[in-house]
Amino acid sequence: MNTDYDLDSNTRMTDSLERDLLVSAMEDQFQPHPLRALGQAVGRVVDAAAAIRSKTTVFDREMI
Repeated sequence: MNTDYDLDSNTRMTDSLERDLLVSAMEDQFQPHPLRALGQAVGRVVDAAAAIRSKTTVFDREMI
């Protein structure tokens, strides 16, 4: 199915085009996105590390 549509402000969608766009959007919604999930997992790890780092006090050897 061709999903490359050139739409400008004067373009009107037909019912079949609107149906095709909605079907495509709904199918894409339920497909797994492994890279997006990996990015979210890495973001959570980074946030957790930052939270731990903010609560941890590091002393220099000169201060002891």
